[in-house]
Amino acid sequence: MIDDILLIITMIVYEYIVVRFALKGIHMFQQNRYEITRFYQWQKSNVTKTYPLAIMISWLLIIISLFIIPHREIQIFIMLTILVIFTINMANKNKYKTYIKPLVYTNRVKRQLFTYGIISVLFLIGEYFLVGNYFKIFIVLLALFHLYQMHLISLVSLINNPLETIFKNRFLRQAKTKLNNIPSLSKIGITGSYGKTSSKNIIYEILSKKYYCLVTPASYNTPQGISITINNNLQPIHDIFICEMGADKVGDISELFHFVEPQIGIVTSIGEQHLGTFKTQENIINEKMKMVELMNEDGLVILNKDEPYISNYPIKSRAKQIWYGIENEADYQALNINYSKDGSNFDVLINDELVHFETRLLGIHNIYNILAGIAIGLHYHISIKELIIAIKQLEYTPHRLEVKKQKDYTIIDNAFNSNPVSSKKTLDVLAKMPGLRICITPGLIDLGTKQDYYNKEFGLYFKDRCDRIILVGRNQTKAIYEGLVESGYNMKYVYIVNRIFDAFNTLERIKQPDCYVLLENDLPDAFNN
Repeated sequence: MIDDILLIITMIVYEYIVVRFALKGIHMFQQNRYEITRFYQWQKSNVTKTYPLAIMISWLLIIISLFIIPHREIQIFIMLTILVIFTINMANKNKYKTYIKPLVYTNRVKRQLFTYGIISVLFLIGEYFLVGNYFKIFIVLLALFHLYQMHLISLVSLINNPLETIFKNRFLRQAKTKLNNIPSLSKIGITGSYGKTSSKNIIYEILSKKYYCLVTPASYNTPQGISITINNNLQPIHDIFICEMGADKVGDISELFHFVEPQIGIVTSIGEQHLGTFKTQENIINEKMKMVELMNEDGLVILNKDEPYISNYPIKSRAKQIWYGIENEADYQALNINYSKDGSNFDVLINDELVHFETRLLGIHNIYNILAGIAIGLHYHISIKELIIAIKQLEYTPHRLEVKKQKDYTIIDNAFNSNPVSSKKTLDVLAKMPGLRICITPGLIDLGTKQDYYNKEFGLYFKDRCDRIILVGRNQTKAIYEGLVESGYNMKYVYIVNRIFDAFNTLERIKQPDCYVLLENDLPDAFNN
């Protein structure tokens, strides 16, 4: 009787722990875009999170007790005691833990939890038949079930995959039908390794002066995100659909292009980003340039002349091409560029007339984005006067060199996922700011085998551009630290913290009135180690 009561209590505690670990697994699976390959890579690079040492030791002690203690009541009591201690420790550890990107309980997550619940119930039924005569096997299976929680999430995904495919295809068909039912709709596709979202927002603000436009929100640049935008928001009265198209593996742009079928395509940039999934730079180039190669001959492509991977690409498409740039001669080239803490201004030769533009946006890469906006605005017959006004009124894109005035200092928020090229350009922006210049960064992520190389290059670039550096993640930023040391940076002004929340506590200690603080790149919890 006593051992039955103890066992019931033990199983309740056990199930609590299992559920907590299952939620952690689903959270990380969500941050890895529900892709099993990416999730598996996360598990490989985060072994201590997949198999926490405390859990390993706890179960080892429980299993050892099975063979050295003869009485079952005592065995269960020891197991309960160890699991309770672990539970209390886990609760205390997570009490003040705040995630950068909390788990979002989407319908997909709810379906995963339902499937996981069924697996758990089946396992519990199996446990019931083992607990009598095969108690030791029962305990070993409990341990294995617990230790393999992360792998069970992958199993859940495989089980749910046919259902998820049905939902995905249904949403895509609905969206495709809505697109086809508005034949007058002009569709613009925007892709690139960086600059997509900023260019999209700039183009939207320019074209909205004359047309009724729909734009994909935030970073809704996947088939699911785009179909949600179309199904929920597209109306027959829309004139233009501006669609951001993201890609982190071969085939993504081709899929999105055939889905949306844009008449105008923009390629903002091609860099070394998502190498972990693309594998090679050649794959990135070929995939991004699908935007050009798949365009019909009566279509239009707008391209960045200063991007070597774009300008050197042997384009086979017969679509009309418009080029923009700064360093190289182009159809729309920015000249006489000036920067200040309040923004930028420059000239562009349009119809043999030098037109002056002013913007509050910071950085040379925003000038590139504006040039793409000028090119497409003129294509849609936006007047030069309207262009000048629209560009002067452009709003900051959230987390992309977004200026935020605080009580006694200024934040330059560039916390969206960065890359080797744009990260250096943002440091160039910081270098032009007056007063104390501080950078908070976790470094660059998702660069495959080249990640350490580019983080070290990033570290080498800080000297003379930044006065104080707060590195987030001791392991994540090792290569940056090495670059800082090699560059001769004064290391007494380098601070290392474990989490972004600790970084802001450090900032409060070291900031000065009227200083500038650059937040460079975001670090999802899946990469935080």
